[in-house]
Amino acid sequence: MSRLFVYSNQGERSRFRIDSEELLPWAIDLHSCAIETQANCAANAAADLAWSASEGGRVQIELNGAPWETPMSAVDAFFQSENLLTQLFASTLNQLVQIHSATVRRPGGGAWMICGPSRSGKTSVTLSLMLDGWSWMTDELTLVSEDAPTRVKGFRRNFNLKEPSWERFPETKDLKHARECWSGHHQAMIRFIDPEMLRPNTFVSEAGLEGILLPEWMPEVSSSSLDLIPGVGATQVLMPEIKFPSPAAFRLVANWMQNIPVYRFQHSDPRKISEIMRQQTPWTR
Repeated sequence: MSRLFVYSNQGERSRFRIDSEELLPWAIDLHSCAIETQANCAANAAADLAWSASEGGRVQIELNGAPWETPMSAVDAFFQSENLLTQLFASTLNQLVQIHSATVRRPGGGAWMICGPSRSGKTSVTLSLMLDGWSWMTDELTLVSEDAPTRVKGFRRNFNLKEPSWERFPETKDLKHARECWSGHHQAMIRFIDPEMLRPNTFVSEAGLEGILLPEWMPEVSSSSLDLIPGVGATQVLMPEIKFPSPAAFRLVANWMQNIPVYRFQHSDPRKISEIMRQQTPWTR
């Protein structure tokens, strides 16, 4: 029997249909934190994304009713679909500036955006702050409207924690909906987790931007450091992470450089972030 899942992000919805019961456990884990409803449906029910079983235990993905590439393993379909669902939402949210970044909100305060290239430690820093009582907004896309440049919006989806970071976060191992898979795109084992299972009811959809963190993972350093950096250095990190560069995005970053403090966090242990922020930033004491 076919099942139809409805995912929601910032008021937009995407429909995901499963045409095989054996694929249902994978589907439930995929973007589990964003599932709104699931129901039985006809096999031809309209869906943005669909899975059906293929020969040899493989999975055929359909995107907007058309086959997507060739049948693939369930693991590959899982990661392909994670990316496709994110792209589907991103395309409907094109009126907003989209920054490839994580964002958290401190207890009783504002949001901190965590921005940097892959493997800089965005998800690890996010998890560290969550486990210290902060709320989560996203570990993938931060959304901003040009008419409210210091107001950031969250993006609900599960977190991807790469294997080198697993030992730092044993709390994530046995969570409901957690999956550990090899990702060819990341060239790493990924622990795919639902943040709602880690700290229930702590998602925040929108908050005022209070600060920006630029993590740098440096396994050779013995201690962590947090340093206020000037606008030029921050801009060089932020601009490549804007999904669709535009004049609005340039104006947004220029506004932040004038009004929002930016810190570089160099670390070999992301779990030091809460302690060091309490020591060095007036907002988090």
